[in-house]
Amino acid sequence: MSWVAVARKDFRDAIRSRMFLALAVVFGLFAVAIGGAYGYFDVFRDAGATNQGLILVSFVATPVSLFVTLTAVIIAHKAVVGERANGSLKILLSLPHTRLDVIVGKIVGRSLVLAVPALLSLVVGVGVGAALIGDLAPLPLLALLGAMVVLIVTYVSLMVGLSSMTSSTSLATAGAVGYFVVFELLWGTIGQVVLLVRDYNPLDPPNWYFFYQNVPPGSAFNMVLGEVLSSLAEAEQTVTEVAAIGQGYDAAYASPWVAAVILLLWLVVPAAIGYWRFSNADL
Repeated sequence: MSWVAVARKDFRDAIRSRMFLALAVVFGLFAVAIGGAYGYFDVFRDAGATNQGLILVSFVATPVSLFVTLTAVIIAHKAVVGERANGSLKILLSLPHTRLDVIVGKIVGRSLVLAVPALLSLVVGVGVGAALIGDLAPLPLLALLGAMVVLIVTYVSLMVGLSSMTSSTSLATAGAVGYFVVFELLWGTIGQVVLLVRDYNPLDPPNWYFFYQNVPPGSAFNMVLGEVLSSLAEAEQTVTEVAAIGQGYDAAYASPWVAAVILLLWLVVPAAIGYWRFSNADL
């Protein structure tokens, strides 16, 4: 499997760089700060909840997932086009590697670069919070770790696809920044403006808004994760808090399964388009 060699080289090159150490330190401090804040400050906790450990996992998940999103955009958007620009891609393809091997290897390699510090930091951060509140929820933590792997691979695949379909690092950077601004920062605001212009009540949106708000992969991830955590909850109050996303819609498509399909499309489609463009590109 030639793509394994590409992924191994990509990962080894990364862990030798200061970027990997910086990622580990920043992720660790960020996760510990969030978990510690939940455990130390009473304002973040509901004293009446019976499963503080599960709520801790949910509390840590959202900010860490946003941080993972930003980091994936930074480390993966030049994965292919950067080597194309400096000429090392020609050397890589002169070895027994196909262009598909390059795409798959880059996705796997960059995903590992991000997943290792992210998952270790999540364990430490949740562990710190759990030690402070005296309640650890191992199954929700395992669910979060598994879901975080899916999120990381999705965003890395998206960025590697973008990197594969562009011919210069400036275009890749512009595309990555444009994606992040539109889908991660402004998408919710745009939706609220549309609701107001169409005379809908933002507190009681129409059913189609469920689909709209789950178009960004981060939102779809939060929807799916919330459903998974709610299924693990034992107390009714905990279920209410964790599964708040997606309630209030009557349409058949207002389901976590739809959000899961959206997440899968983000994982596959950009990478497939990127491979198609890359396989026909003149290097």
